Amino acid sequence: MFHAAAKHIHAEMNATYFRRRMCMELREQSFNVGRYRVRQVMRTLMLVAKRPGCHCYPRGGKPAVVAANL
Repeated sequence: MFHAAAKHIHAEMNATYFRRRMCMELREQSFNVGRYRVRQVMRTLMLVAKRPGCHCYPRGGKPAVVAANL
């Protein structure tokens, strides 16, 4: 079936594809699957997609030392 293809896509895309994108990719490879079937297969194969980390703004460091105006 498409279990091997799903594992290959998961490894090829560095585990960033989740249900919807995986479903689109499998359909491009001519598999007739829906996203709920892909969800079930990903659960059985224990494939988990990476989520992006939260955006962290840089914190202010020491204030700049201003030279005296002579």
